Amino acid sequence: MKLSVIIVNYNARYFLDLCLQSVKRAMQGIDTEVIVVDNASTDTSVDMIREKFPWVNLIENKENCGFSKANNIAIKQAKGQFILLQNPDTIVAEDTYEQCLLYLDENDYVGALGIRMVDGSGEYLRESKRGLPTPMTAIFRAAGLSYIFPKSKLFARYYVGHLVNNRNAEVPILAGAYMMIRKTALDTCGLLDEDYFMYGEDIDLSYRIDRGGFTNSYFGLASIIHFKGESTSKQTDKYLNSFFGAMEIFYQKHFSGSMSVWINGLIHWGIKTKKVFKKMIIRRSEPVSSDLPEKLVICGSNQPEVELIKKTFSKGFTFEEVQSVDGLKLIDEGKGIIFSPRLAYKDVINWVSGNATKAKFFFMSGDRNFILGSPNKDFPGKVWNLKNQES
Repeated sequence: MKLSVIIVNYNARYFLDLCLQSVKRAMQGIDTEVIVVDNASTDTSVDMIREKFPWVNLIENKENCGFSKANNIAIKQAKGQFILLQNPDTIVAEDTYEQCLLYLDENDYVGALGIRMVDGSGEYLRESKRGLPTPMTAIFRAAGLSYIFPKSKLFARYYVGHLVNNRNAEVPILAGAYMMIRKTALDTCGLLDEDYFMYGEDIDLSYRIDRGGFTNSYFGLASIIHFKGESTSKQTDKYLNSFFGAMEIFYQKHFSGSMSVWINGLIHWGIKTKKVFKKMIIRRSEPVSSDLPEKLVICGSNQPEVELIKKTFSKGFTFEEVQSVDGLKLIDEGKGIIFSPRLAYKDVINWVSGNATKAKFFFMSGDRNFILGSPNKDFPGKVWNLKNQES
């Protein structure tokens, strides 16, 4: 088998639905298995998978055992030559897997491959490629030097700012939201470290793959959508504790033994201080509204889909119809665009990533039962159930 796609889900039912629709298209012509590990979701994720995606290998955990352990459960069962760790709040293009596998086949020294990611507003996600978070890198970032010199190879190395976003490159660290790994690299370097409950495990694994004689590569020639934070909202204490706790684990595991006591204390203090400041900033920030704008553009829909949307949002909205993403060239800022599942995901992703902030983007499910949007990477998105046409 060529590819094993592993998705760990926790209460992301609607985003997982959309994700699996895109996965189904991307796996065409590739010998692929899809494994979804559900971490004891309390929504209807499991029922949805059984009903709509019976070809998925579903593993039901009785408790939320964390991201690392859930992935490891699936990896131990996976049969693929390559293992893809993919988040449920992602959308891939029809040729995403094909392009990534071709790159890996042509570069056998590459142990893991990441990809260019944009959020639900089309903004580039800097964590698509990262540098090794050494103590000095952390100091540069905490001091604000990475923001003052965003393209400096020295000061901006946390997000390797000197590398161009839309070009391929070797990088130290990849994001676990989309990480395609050579099975032999996992056999050599080990599975995900289960000390990390959520966050940090991708940094740790990337570091071990790099030290294990392989290379981590960033694939910048293609994009996927990563909505972000649909399982854990970025404004919660749970997220902050998990994220900064992971930083502590990584530092203690890989760097503390080679540092003096006062450097270790300084790093520990810095992580705690950063957490406090991050909490203050998030709590004072205003979330970007996920509500539908009054002016809606329906893109790529046939007449039944158009009628369904207009029936659901019958009051207070005006509608415009375009037949393809090419018709969106003159879209005014502030409008909402609803993308039909009849469109190619590749066309939609390319347009969204090239038109960040010009509009709000919403996606209709393959069965036309709902639309969703998530324009803010720090706050959860929103879902609207569409009215049944017979009701």
